[in-house]
Amino acid sequence: MEPTIRQFSLLSPNDSNAYFQLSDSTANDLSIDFLAAHLSHEKEEQPKLRRLLMQMPVDPAIISYRQAIYKDLKSAPEICEKM
Repeated sequence: MEPTIRQFSLLSPNDSNAYFQLSDSTANDLSIDFLAAHLSHEKEEQPKLRRLLMQMPVDPAIISYRQAIYKDLKSAPEICEKM
């Protein structure tokens, strides 16, 4: 029997859509375009990153999940290099 590969997200533990969208004015104040440009030098990825950065989670479970993922990745830089 072949092993099953389970899909998962680093952004949400479930398919929750509990987000609010930042306004363009707030995105400008936070320099979202600058952040997207520095997170990826690939021009085609930058609009996707911008959309992602503009969606703020409001579900405490999603926020806790992201904090745990961040802590895991911060403590294991070799995983980040492979990604």
